[in-house]
Amino acid sequence: MRTDAASQDRRVKRTEALLKDTLTTLLAEKDFPQITIRDITDRADLNRGTFYLHYRSTIELLDSLKDDLLRDAARRVAAQPVVAERPGALLQFLSERRAVCRAIYRSSLGGGLLRGISGLLQQYCLPADPGDTAGPCAAAFAGWGLTGLMVRCLEGESEPERILAAARDCLKKVV
Repeated sequence: MRTDAASQDRRVKRTEALLKDTLTTLLAEKDFPQITIRDITDRADLNRGTFYLHYRSTIELLDSLKDDLLRDAARRVAAQPVVAERPGALLQFLSERRAVCRAIYRSSLGGGLLRGISGLLQQYCLPADPGDTAGPCAAAFAGWGLTGLMVRCLEGESEPERILAAARDCLKKVV
């Protein structure tokens, strides 16, 4: 929707950040399908035309929020020097942003969020030995298993510490 030159403009960045922050605030108050462009623009004190200069729909705004979330999660996980601690860092990050993650997961973008989480786990938490032909399959298996456990946390079925303990128990049984 935007051009490269426009994406460098501070005003554009500030407006997009405001729209994303406003959507994040609204997600803590109600479910995504009930949030309208008018809700967002009224809360952000912007007109609808400004919204449409940046996004075509609320789902496009949520998709941009998802991309930012996964990029920030990758930074947080990569910053953790101990590989064994990285799943916990990712789970903590997602838990801190539970309302946004839950909204994305329950929307039509849920598959993209799950693929992103699993990809982060496989890339940063389950490094495969290059000579091991089964390594990528094992990493995918474990990555999707951990993703499933993280979804339980996002859905509020369990707290992060319990999910991590369950993940460690599962990995011990598999390995």
